[in-house]
Amino acid sequence: MSTNAKDMPIVKLESPRFEDSRPLLIVGLAGRYTANTLDDLPALWKRFSVHIGRIPGQIGRVAYGVCFDMFNGTGSFHYLSGVEVSESSALPEQFSRVQIPAQRYVMFPHRERVSKLRYTVNAIWSQWFPESGH
Repeated sequence: MSTNAKDMPIVKLESPRFEDSRPLLIVGLAGRYTANTLDDLPALWKRFSVHIGRIPGQIGRVAYGVCFDMFNGTGSFHYLSGVEVSESSALPEQFSRVQIPAQRYVMFPHRERVSKLRYTVNAIWSQWFPESGH
């Protein structure tokens, strides 16, 4: 069951950090989501979690949630749960790849259960971003 973004509880975000990053290649499972389908993110993470530590070329054990293809006029975005890899040639067919260029990023901590990720994502886009000047 999806929760309407307007009906979500207001969460207090931790202060984000801005980070200058080298290029990253993130691979994992992805899907297209809207504010009304954020409840589906935990299922994506559950399906992906069994792969962590077993992905060819994986670098470290940090997992990334990557939002991309957001400003396409549809109100939807792609979300990828993944890990960094050194290359992407020997990956499972169902995996998606996102090449992230070297640039400055904003990073939001999410310390709650993955089932509450939708609240953090909603707070970023409905509270932080409009007030951020970015």
